[in-house]
Amino acid sequence: MKTKPISCLIIFFYLLSNVLAAQGQNDIYHFYYQVHDNGNNTYGNSTEFNTANITSDYGKRYYAGSEWHKGVDFGNGAPTNRWDHFTSLNTGIIRKLQGDLGYKYIITEGTVTGEQHHFGYGHIFEHLAPNPSYKRGDLILSKLDNVPFQYAIINFTEGSAFGPVQGTVTYDGVPYTVVTGITEGDVLGNIGKSNNNGNYEYMHVHVYMFENINVAIGNQGQGSHSNHFNDRDPLEFISHVNTAYDVAISTDNSVMDENVVVSSGAEAIGLKVRYSMQNANPSGSIFTNVVMDIDDVDLVIKESYLPDEDYNLIMGKYVESKLSHGARLESEIYPIKAAYGNNANPINNTEIDLVSNIYGDFNHTGIDPYAYRDGNNQPYDDYYFSDFYTRVHEDYQLGATHIFANANQEAKYKDGKHQLFAKVTTVRGAEYTSIVEGTDTPEIIIDNFKPFIQKVEIYKENASQPEYSRAWVWANDHYQIEPIPSGLNFDVNDDISVVVTTSESMEKVILSLNGYYNELTESEDEEKTIWNFEVADEYVSDGDNQLIIDGKDLANNDIQNFISSSAEVPVRTGPET
Repeated sequence: MKTKPISCLIIFFYLLSNVLAAQGQNDIYHFYYQVHDNGNNTYGNSTEFNTANITSDYGKRYYAGSEWHKGVDFGNGAPTNRWDHFTSLNTGIIRKLQGDLGYKYIITEGTVTGEQHHFGYGHIFEHLAPNPSYKRGDLILSKLDNVPFQYAIINFTEGSAFGPVQGTVTYDGVPYTVVTGITEGDVLGNIGKSNNNGNYEYMHVHVYMFENINVAIGNQGQGSHSNHFNDRDPLEFISHVNTAYDVAISTDNSVMDENVVVSSGAEAIGLKVRYSMQNANPSGSIFTNVVMDIDDVDLVIKESYLPDEDYNLIMGKYVESKLSHGARLESEIYPIKAAYGNNANPINNTEIDLVSNIYGDFNHTGIDPYAYRDGNNQPYDDYYFSDFYTRVHEDYQLGATHIFANANQEAKYKDGKHQLFAKVTTVRGAEYTSIVEGTDTPEIIIDNFKPFIQKVEIYKENASQPEYSRAWVWANDHYQIEPIPSGLNFDVNDDISVVVTTSESMEKVILSLNGYYNELTESEDEEKTIWNFEVADEYVSDGDNQLIIDGKDLANNDIQNFISSSAEVPVRTGPET
């Protein structure tokens, strides 16, 4: 597969046939609104919310105090105080109605087999507290008769009332019986503007989906309806447009033009995955034809010569190179600190919190969200992984003491070429990647150690075992040289093969011997560490024969110049040494 420098963004395409099947099968629910005619106080027919009605997606966003959006905002462009209806997504029972001063919401529990999903609807009515009631459009928010701290909604047009507790509610001298059941398509609330600290300037409804209904209604002491471990993306099941993505990988300035990583290896480098919505048509801070619905991002690496099955997540100091919004019911948010009685993910993570007010960049692992951003709306979001220490020890695992390799022999990421691959997964499970057959593959060259000749073997012609073999052997924390072989038996009439093993992948290796000179750029192995020189007998003389071996690694470093009688191979002993 071809390779290409990674310092610039590289765009790759998707396989459409895999996408349509994955997204269409989850359209369980349809979300509708009814436009209010203020003059006549009448409502139109139910109209389904479309893509252009989504004003804020799930997950990371730029909004002070609400950096992690725990649902999806739907707005239909209604002017302030129009009080359009929205209808229930599912059939079930009402479990909670928050009607106090400030932010107001209603929660329903699905009860139909196969549709047992739980939804919440926020910003209904407005900031004002009912005392005991007030009317917006034809819906009335009222305190329940003789039941403290409980509320109900009266549908004045229908002459009905609903809420989480059975009983009665009285408005204008007329009592209404409160029911707790709700049917899909029933009017459930109004597109309002209630907010914790006052009213929003625009009318919209925030739709939640909850994994655990009891957590959502506050029965388990885990943050009530606002819990990023429990709040999921309702677009997993609400009908919405199929969005296709381009995926690209880029690096920070620690990777030079020739793809070489120039950091010490003991300093973190940053990688970025940009997932862009194809053919997006932005309009202000929304999109008219696409919706950002990514759940997971995986960034993986392998040594370039290995098969694709060897791709693995990058092991950072604190987390691995992946993120999950926890948007789907089957997902777990990652990376996240412990909160609301839930463990951190990964378990020992105390440093990186996806839902915090820290945004991703080349120095911070996380998301930099552009889609739906006020003033700078772009059809993409960026995931940054800034926890990549290329010289990490091969035995390091998350939660343990972070240690660095002293030699290439013990490094998790060996010196040489490494290919990067990114995959994003939507809330419907559709996958898009940075690699498609026939396209270029992003590649970096890790360069933490100087190359040396690790082993030399000399074979007589057609021999299966070497006549001479000597190597530097890794022993605990240093290299030691093997003893000089005894009983050598070469003849000046023998053709010989000199097999050189290098400590890392090389661009070229050169052998000189008594007038023989050969520069090899093709090795015997895919790793480019084994080099075979065929030497005719005319270059083999009586007495001592001196092999001179030279070469350059993939980062253009010369082979270290030390002789076999040296006490040891130099190794790295500190972050910069």
